Amino acid sequence: MPLALSAAVALVGSLGFASCLWMVFGSMTDVITNNNGICATGSPYQVTPGHQCSSGSMVLIEVGGPGLFVFGAIATVGVLGLLGPRGVGHLLLMGTLVFGLLGWNFLHLRASGDGTDAGNVFCGVLFLLMAAGGLIGLWPILGLRWPRADSARDTRRPLLVGARLRQQLYWAAFATGTLAGAFLGSAIVDSLV
Repeated sequence: MPLALSAAVALVGSLGFASCLWMVFGSMTDVITNNNGICATGSPYQVTPGHQCSSGSMVLIEVGGPGLFVFGAIATVGVLGLLGPRGVGHLLLMGTLVFGLLGWNFLHLRASGDGTDAGNVFCGVLFLLMAAGGLIGLWPILGLRWPRADSARDTRRPLLVGARLRQQLYWAAFATGTLAGAFLGSAIVDSLV
């Protein structure tokens, strides 16, 4: 895939991924703040009054949830075109964004609510730990190699000029797409809930 096309695909994928992540975040925030973390709509079972999901929250989760996978795959295709096999670490970074943002939401909303719910605190801490584990994805993207136990010498190889350009294009596409996607997702959330 040509370099410019790879960068454009990574940009579009990152923008869509961040927008969908913000939609899931907004839906989760709406459900926790307005329905005490529980809601249901359209099931054959009786729904407790006051715990019906808002239509905006339903749209956000129905579009945002599957969109994370679709745009995550699009972004990954673009990143693999830019970075080759080292781009696989991008998948872990996307997981870090998902688990980090939703984990923060669990902790932040419960701390500012009616008290601390141990289940939400447990989920929040667990999500943040999973997010921290995904940071290992930076290792291959930065072109680093694992140190070998049998050698004390530096095992990192300097990046070639073409590889540096590809890495710079990756970070530009990822950062620009993610920031623009967050603003777009925030505008969508504000219009629906």
